[in-house]
Amino acid sequence: DWVCRARSSCTQPGRSSPSSRSVVAPLQISAGELFEWMRPAAFVITAMLSTWVLADCGRKRIPLSLLIAWTLGTLLFPFIIFPLYLIFLIALRNRKKPGEIKSDDESIPVNADAQHFETELAPRRWLRLLPIAYLISLLSFGALRYISDYRSVDAHLARATHARLLRDREKTIREYRAALSLSDDAHTHYLLGIELEEAARWQEALTEFRAAESAGEPDAELPFHLGTILYALNLRDEAAEEFRKFLSGPLCSQTPPDARCSATKRRD
Repeated sequence: DWVCRARSSCTQPGRSSPSSRSVVAPLQISAGELFEWMRPAAFVITAMLSTWVLADCGRKRIPLSLLIAWTLGTLLFPFIIFPLYLIFLIALRNRKKPGEIKSDDESIPVNADAQHFETELAPRRWLRLLPIAYLISLLSFGALRYISDYRSVDAHLARATHARLLRDREKTIREYRAALSLSDDAHTHYLLGIELEEAARWQEALTEFRAAESAGEPDAELPFHLGTILYALNLRDEAAEEFRKFLSGPLCSQTPPDARCSATKRRD
């Protein structure tokens, strides 16, 4: 079959093609996927640390400005601010206790700072519930952001690329279709068409390649793919027209020409 010779993708009877062999790779995880799994976990840990700092500052009657600075700093720069906060706590603990001025029958504390903080924060009993509300808000925001990123076009394309490397064609096709449902892109149609062509799903592949062609896909191999599919569908005249486009394109006019050009010329 000329289509098989031109594509170099057919196999002899009794032998399975590389693309049809199942790949057992339960632990094959790319760096990108590992990062995607670690990112929500890291956010949850950071949110919990920031909430703990908020609650601890409230218990220690830290002034409101410092409370906000420590809390948001831990959230935004946890590896820097949280260790500094621990050092700050150690410094507070090791600080010399305030002295007392004793009279005949009583002692009068002179820790004016503590009295000021207590006076400032005493009316705000709602601060006890603030850490819980803060943590719930952070986790809700993080969940919505993660779901939005996971369903984005770039995320679908990244998962399709990884699935293609693992020869998981069905997942690759599924991810490309999901990306196209969000953004109608010529090159995504083209990549999906290649996957469908390699799966011998000719009519679906033809639809995707035509969509890519209509949207202005510039890849010079597109006419060859169209010709191959049309030939497989027994549409010889249309196939010949696409092959002529391929032969007149840059891949066959370059030096040396593409390896498929000679086979296409013999058929044309």
